[in-house]
Amino acid sequence: MLSHKYAIIADFDRCLADTFSPSPNGIGVDEAYEYAIECLFGKYGLKLYKELGGIKNRAPLELIIDILENGDRKSLIEQARKFFQSQRQGLLDQQLVPASKGFPMVWKDDDDWDPTEVITELLVQCKLSYLLEEVGKSFSEGEYQGKKWPLPCLGFLNFFQAIKELNKDQAINIQLAILSSGHDTFINKTFALWDIPWSGLSVTDDDLRGKKYPLEPSERVKPSVDLFNLLHATWIRQQAGSQTDFQIIGHAIATRPRMIYFGDHVKIDGELAVNAGVPFGLFDSEGKILSNGLNGNFFSFSDWNLMAEFFCQEKTKELLRQNKPFQEMIAPFLQGEQI
Repeated sequence: MLSHKYAIIADFDRCLADTFSPSPNGIGVDEAYEYAIECLFGKYGLKLYKELGGIKNRAPLELIIDILENGDRKSLIEQARKFFQSQRQGLLDQQLVPASKGFPMVWKDDDDWDPTEVITELLVQCKLSYLLEEVGKSFSEGEYQGKKWPLPCLGFLNFFQAIKELNKDQAINIQLAILSSGHDTFINKTFALWDIPWSGLSVTDDDLRGKKYPLEPSERVKPSVDLFNLLHATWIRQQAGSQTDFQIIGHAIATRPRMIYFGDHVKIDGELAVNAGVPFGLFDSEGKILSNGLNGNFFSFSDWNLMAEFFCQEKTKELLRQNKPFQEMIAPFLQGEQI
C-alpha cells in the first residue's frame, strides 16, 4: 500500500511563486539572469542574450546552448573561462546547489572538451547568488508594503492549507510535488519564508543538469516526459520501500491516473502534461488565455482559491475517498474554459 494515493504536481515560478515580479531591490528572475549573463559573457553576451529574447521559458542548459550557437562561440567560452577562474571558489563556498546535484565545477584544458555544461552550472550558481539574497526582503512602500519577496501566487497559501486539511481525512492521501526548471535552495528558502512545511518531493533543474542520460539535452528539459517519469518514480520509491520492481511498476501504472499537473505556460507545461498523459491546470494570472490547442484535457484558472474550493467540496472529497482518477473529478470543466 502507498501512503499517498494522489499526487498534485506543480511548476514553481509564476505558478506558485511570483518570482518574476522584482524584489524591493528591483531583482526578480529576469534581472538575476541578466546580471549572471553579463558576469559570464560580458556586455557582448548580454546583448546577444537580449537579441535572443531573454529567458523565453528556457531551462539554463537550453539558454547556454542557444547563446553559444548564435554568438562568437570561441570568445564567449574564453570569457566564461575567466569568470570560472576568478569566481568558482566563491560560488562553491556559498553552497548554492546541493552537493550531490548539478554539474561538477571542473574546467578541462582539452580542445575536444565541450564546456557547455560547466558554463550552465556557472550561470545557475551566479544567478542564485543574486536571487537568494532577495528572499525575505520586505517591501517598504506601495501596494505590497510590509510583505516579503517573493509573494505567493494568488490563493496558493490557501490551496496548500486546503490540501493539508484534506489529508486529515484518513481516506484521502494527497502528495504535493514540484516539477520545475528552478532550483532547490531557492524553492526551499521560499517555502520556509511562507512557513510551509515542505516534503522535498521535487524534480528541479538541479536534479537534471548533472545527468549523463538522456544524452540529448532536449530530453532533460520540459516538455520531455522523462522529467515527469523521474518524479513519478521518485514518488513511488519513497513509499514502496523494499518492494520488488514488479510491484513498483504496478504502483506506477495504478497511480498515473491519480496525478495532475499545474503550470503557467500553455505550451511547455501543457505539452508536458499531454506527454505524461495527465490532466493539466493552467495558472493564468492575468486571465488572458482564450485557447489552448491541448485537445480538451485542460483547464485554466487565475486564483488558487478556486482550486482550494474545488478540492474541498463534498463531491470531490467523496471521489478522492473512492480513489477515482483526476480525469473524472475535473470532467465538468475540461472544456478549455477559464474557471
